Amino acid sequence: MAQKWWKYKNVEGPDYYVGLYHGDESGHLLIYVGEKIIVIDFNVKSPSQYHFMLGTDTFKLKIDPQAVDQYTLYNETLDIKVNEENVERTTIKNNDRRNVMLMIISGFILLILFLFWIVRIIFH
Repeated sequence: MAQKWWKYKNVEGPDYYVGLYHGDESGHLLIYVGEKIIVIDFNVKSPSQYHFMLGTDTFKLKIDPQAVDQYTLYNETLDIKVNEENVERTTIKNNDRRNVMLMIISGFILLILFLFWIVRIIFH
């Protein structure tokens, strides 16, 4: 019986543990998140895909019993594998913060220049 699990490190909320049991001979499949069973399927002996949500992200679990890497979990929202997830989401979040700070600083500089221009017009 094949067993696999992934830890999805969610930056915006709780971490999720996604696991599966897949019978070698029977092909019976059980996918769970934490302690909740989300998929039960029978006789899975050919390539299959299962889609589900964790928080606000959509995931795809690809199962290919004949492949070397039989089980792959993707975050479809970001189009990356889950084991690369935390680095990617942290990078995206840091870039967003940097962009917001640049916009605030730029707006403040433009406001100061505008005020100097108004003062110059009034007192000249």
